[in-house]
Amino acid sequence: MMTGIPFETVMRAAAVQMLTDYAQDTSTKLQIYPGRPLTVNPPTAYIEAMSEDITWSPGLRQRTVRIEIRIVWGLFDS
Repeated sequence: MMTGIPFETVMRAAAVQMLTDYAQDTSTKLQIYPGRPLTVNPPTAYIEAMSEDITWSPGLRQRTVRIEIRIVWGLFDS
């Protein structure tokens, strides 16, 4: 029997880790969330949406994952 972590969970964790590394490398006090938070206090980054395409060909399955990240640097009124 094969067990494992669902692919979407792994991709979401990778995106959060990428944002964490970015914040550390740039010395930014960025709040990072794996999903949209209830309240946003800039600077904040979160995973807005995830989508995936699967392409089948003989003997090969290719998964293309897109992760949309929202970064709010400030609150603006227009």
